[in-house]
Amino acid sequence: MNSIMIAHNPFTVETIFTVDGKEVSSENILYEFKNRRLQLWISSLPQKLYEFFNYDNDITVSFNGLESDYIDLKEEIERANTEHGTNIFLEEYQPVEAIDVRLEKVEKLIAKAKKHPKFACYLENNSKIKAGLDEAFNNDFDVYVVATMSSGKSTFINAMLGKDLLPARNEATTATIAKIFDTKSECYHGFRYNKDGMLWEENKNLNSEILNNWNDAKDTHTINIEGPIYGMQKRENVRLVLTDTPGPNNSRDESHARLTMSYIQDSIRNPLILYILNATQLGINDDKNLLGLVAREIKKGGKQAKDRFIFVVNKCDEFDLEKESLEKALGNVKDYLEENGIIDPLVYPISAFATRLMRNNEQELTSQERRKKNGFIDQFLEAEYNFIKHMPLTTKVARKVESLSFFDNDELNTALKNSGIPAVEMMIDEYIEKYNLPHRLNRAYSALDEAIRNALNEESIVLSLEQDESELKVILDTIHTLEEKRDQGFQTESYKKKLKEKKGQLPTDTMKAIKDLRLDASKILLDAGDPSQNNGQCIPLKLT
Repeated sequence: MNSIMIAHNPFTVETIFTVDGKEVSSENILYEFKNRRLQLWISSLPQKLYEFFNYDNDITVSFNGLESDYIDLKEEIERANTEHGTNIFLEEYQPVEAIDVRLEKVEKLIAKAKKHPKFACYLENNSKIKAGLDEAFNNDFDVYVVATMSSGKSTFINAMLGKDLLPARNEATTATIAKIFDTKSECYHGFRYNKDGMLWEENKNLNSEILNNWNDAKDTHTINIEGPIYGMQKRENVRLVLTDTPGPNNSRDESHARLTMSYIQDSIRNPLILYILNATQLGINDDKNLLGLVAREIKKGGKQAKDRFIFVVNKCDEFDLEKESLEKALGNVKDYLEENGIIDPLVYPISAFATRLMRNNEQELTSQERRKKNGFIDQFLEAEYNFIKHMPLTTKVARKVESLSFFDNDELNTALKNSGIPAVEMMIDEYIEKYNLPHRLNRAYSALDEAIRNALNEESIVLSLEQDESELKVILDTIHTLEEKRDQGFQTESYKKKLKEKKGQLPTDTMKAIKDLRLDASKILLDAGDPSQNNGQCIPLKLT
């Protein structure tokens, strides 16, 4: 049987494919996946493996990486085996160190680096590096709740809060942007801002009445709220920010509509979008522009883009499932979304109203609401109203939902889970683990790596300059010596010229002595007379 080992590192965004102990070469058809995030190519992997092994169906795959990525791989392999008749066997899974642990290690490493003068200036003063680190260690993760009018958006958020905080009326209620920052406190602390970002008002014990008045005030642009979000897992390195956005066709301020659009188009931070649909009124409200924008974003970004748009189908409790199946109702929703360009959408049926009543403190419910709550408990204990069965949950999320326990009352726990929102919350948590934390760790790694490279580059330049300076000194010394020799040469030439000018000339005293000597010699020669007179003998000339 053919076998392959796949090791995916979501932090450096690198995948290594190994066959028979050797990494596949750059000419291989799998190599194109090497530096791409797994979610961008996982759906095409089974076909590529089939081609890689010369159309042999029997393939064994081992995987090294995060559990969430392993689950994605497992689901794609199972789909290929079912739909295309392949025989791909996922044999072995080797988990890697948890992201939380890695992020903590990188944070400690950066804190240590900041104490070193060589790196500190790069980590603090380089705007690009600083922005990368700020992004990596910004704990806020955005979830935007988007919808058109009367979809039950405010009720949905109140259900997530486990408290009636946001105004929930039959008419359009969201005229401002409300951001809810998840904290461990028990009370809700509110801040009201105008369009210039100026703080107008603050309240340390915010309630629905005060928030309703703030929302109606014409000078309110944004409301920030700090307080607990009931069903979300608390993480030390992640703070959920749940934003209630005005519908694009429901804002008294055009900038709000543009801001809502920008949330959908933000492919840098990749915030999670919860798009709330009214199951009983599909197509009545003007969704088309908004859904068209969502469709374009999904087409551009692959699996991650698809994963970040969750279509929450509210008010599914209003279906009479003895007369109409939930599968058919959800099929209508999918058809509606596909008509708007969203293919194979992630659809989650819920009842926000039921969840809100079951989570709320019973003392804060009216007698009519308490009766409805009991009715919902009975309704969601029926098998037909188990919405979890109709959700595209991963194996990991399904296990988490199954183990959830909120109350001592088992029937209340079961009914609450079946109403749908707890599973949506678990999907949010999985998205954070699968995408947000690896993205942040990757940003931290990239920023730190750039700081190190810049510091090393500077060190190399300094060493080079020191070497150049040493070489320059040698060159300058050589030039100086040559100049001295040249000057000496000039002096020699001058001396030689003087000699030439004085050629044939002797000192005066020497000339006088020679002249006297010549006179003496002439006198002696004269006195000697004719040599013939001396019998032909020469008289020796003595110069004494």
